[in-house]
Amino acid sequence: MNLIVMDLEFEPHVQRDIIQVGAVKVDLLRRTIVPFFDEYVKLPEGIELTDYISDLTGITLKDLEEAGGAKEVLKRFWKAFSKAGVAGRLAGWGDDSEWLLQESERYNVKIPKNVQCLDLKQMFQFFRFQRGISTRTRTGLMGTLDVFGLEFEGRHHNGYDDALNTARLLMEAVRNPESPDQ
Repeated sequence: MNLIVMDLEFEPHVQRDIIQVGAVKVDLLRRTIVPFFDEYVKLPEGIELTDYISDLTGITLKDLEEAGGAKEVLKRFWKAFSKAGVAGRLAGWGDDSEWLLQESERYNVKIPKNVQCLDLKQMFQFFRFQRGISTRTRTGLMGTLDVFGLEFEGRHHNGYDDALNTARLLMEAVRNPESPDQ
């Protein structure tokens, strides 16, 4: 089974404006993760990148100035998604995949038919609950990686690196269904 695991980074002014789309392609049968998509998104006119978000993500104003607008980037993402051979499977940590659909509709970007959004955070909450591991604390990506004995690779709050680490977590759950040790 193939799927795209993606992550978004935002500038959360009045609404959450996407500033990065990162994604990897996962083949659960072959147990492979390959790079898929990594683009910054120029903010809409009048919206500024805050120092807080820049410090958190490592994304600079220059990165965004050189990027395409949301409509362009989303078109490129969905075009690549259509060719990826994933039967419409799109996964993210939390509501990112749903947010990508909403933003695509907002910008009138054509979305492929039969896109199925999977919330991997919710799935891992179930795994934790099923194994008697607290679901009250450390339920974010970093905490869940830790529970599964994995260290974060790359920069936290980078869309591509977050997507890659989410995919690694999924791969570990498939490879080692009895983990994590309590």
